Amino acid sequence: MSEERLKKFVDSVSKLKGVSYVAAGAEGLPYLVGGTERENAEYVAAVASSLYKSINDLTTTLNLGREEWSKVFYPEDYRMLMFEYDQLTVAVKYEQVLEKIIESLVNNLKRNAVVKCYRCGNELTFEVVRCPKCGTRVPFTDPTCWSCGADLRLKECPYCGTLIFNDGGKPSFITLLIYKIKRIFGG
Repeated sequence: MSEERLKKFVDSVSKLKGVSYVAAGAEGLPYLVGGTERENAEYVAAVASSLYKSINDLTTTLNLGREEWSKVFYPEDYRMLMFEYDQLTVAVKYEQVLEKIIESLVNNLKRNAVVKCYRCGNELTFEVVRCPKCGTRVPFTDPTCWSCGADLRLKECPYCGTLIFNDGGKPSFITLLIYKIKRIFGG
């Protein structure tokens, strides 16, 4: 199951606009790669585990504790987030504006969250949607927009358009009625 989860994560995240690559590897060997900079991703997959280990060894030596993930800051507002998942080191290179999205999606992967639309059955765990109020991109699973604070617990499935909760649950008739009335009157 964890191999399938990682593949879904790599496929979904590598397709986001602003993500250069997602690479997973172990002991100098690339395992999964995706994104526009595929050649760089294979190289990163090969060296990420030793880099991640070195960073964690340094933080442990300095009594800073072991980190859940490490970040490398690139020039021109790029970041690379590295973390361990199922004995692999995963690295994601992305534009800085995606920071919260990437962190949220990584947390979904690490806690093995699975969110599916109750109607069409498509997985939404690693999907990103736009806030209907301000247009900010947010992970489907996030209950609020971090930009404008809008309540995003109820949103449309990006595959079938059904209104569902951010955890994939089916809303009651009353909840749908209140939601539609609010939309009509601008609430």
